[in-house]
Amino acid sequence: MKKITGLSDKMFKAIMYRNSEILMSVLGSIFDKKITKIEYLSPELPVKKFVEKGKRLDLYLEETDSYIDIEITKDYNIYIVNRNLGYGFQIYLDSVKVSDKYKDYKKVHAVQLIGNKRGRENIINYYIRDNKGVVLSDKLLYSEIYIDNFVKMYYNKDEEIEKYKYLIMLGLDIESLRKFSEEYGDEIVKKYREEFEKIASRKVFEPWLSEEEDEEKIRNTLIDMGYERGAEQRNIEIAKNMLAEGYDIDSIAKVTKLSKEKIEELKNA
Repeated sequence: MKKITGLSDKMFKAIMYRNSEILMSVLGSIFDKKITKIEYLSPELPVKKFVEKGKRLDLYLEETDSYIDIEITKDYNIYIVNRNLGYGFQIYLDSVKVSDKYKDYKKVHAVQLIGNKRGRENIINYYIRDNKGVVLSDKLLYSEIYIDNFVKMYYNKDEEIEKYKYLIMLGLDIESLRKFSEEYGDEIVKKYREEFEKIASRKVFEPWLSEEEDEEKIRNTLIDMGYERGAEQRNIEIAKNMLAEGYDIDSIAKVTKLSKEKIEELKNA
């Protein structure tokens, strides 16, 4: 539990669904704009289900006239990017459906808070562009926020700590957070620390804080890919040996489960 940070998916959502003022401060640091009003688009979540996986943190921000989807990733990889882009496109599509005119639908901003990885920049924004770099639409934006970059500012005593302290606090474990709160704490940082400590101290929450489902799914995906690649390579070697012995393609396909096209490719290689 000592290693848990605000980038635990469930810790983040447990705090942010019940403390809109903390969430608005975090978003203000991301967008470099004061946020004064947010609307939670999944109102049932804060009551009983904030620890459930698969429940996204979807918001509407008046200041940016945008729908926001916030996702947390401790271990960055392309599978998570693909999943979260899918969420963003779904919100984008839903926004189009509820508008009378195509020019009336809102912006959609998919925000990815990333831990345990430092980016070449602190915040990277991605738009849909053509092959010449021209932005096709500014209605859909995907952003990656590298929290570890901001935490590094704190440990290096960077002059921008004050500006980004609400992002820095997300990447700190409980002991570091207490120290940070003493050094740079304001009302928001102290409130965040209190909520963090309150949740971390409850033993009933320990199992879902300690084992993130995303990490388990990622590991399982990678293991499956390894098995699949291993099995395919093994069958390719079997097919090559059978071709050398003069077996026909239909027989080889039946034994190896490889496609006839793949076997023809091996035969002509």
